[in-house]
Amino acid sequence: MPEPRRVLVVEDDDDQREALAALVAACGFRVVACRSYEEASASLAADHPDVLITDVRLSERNGLQLVNLAALKYPDTMRVVLTGYDDIDLRKEAARSGTQFLLKPLKMPELEAILRVAKPLI
Repeated sequence: MPEPRRVLVVEDDDDQREALAALVAACGFRVVACRSYEEASASLAADHPDVLITDVRLSERNGLQLVNLAALKYPDTMRVVLTGYDDIDLRKEAARSGTQFLLKPLKMPELEAILRVAKPLI
């Protein structure tokens, strides 16, 4: 049986981070959840997750900076950015780095569709 794929969830709001991590885990993935850019960048380096899911707005930096870092250093990591703001400039910036863009509130079918792509075929 293959090891579950690893997903790094980054969200500075505790309740939203826990809820998103629970949804991802329910889809059969191993989840590491971080609350900040610094925690997430360290986790990227240590764990090399298969998927990075981050909120755009983090306390000290933004999630787009994090996905750009991941695109540069870990290009095989699938990247997903979440936001409650449907902003065309955010969409364009995400697209430039090959990052999926999803709006909050996140719907389970959307999340499952994204994660299905990351799940290995058995």
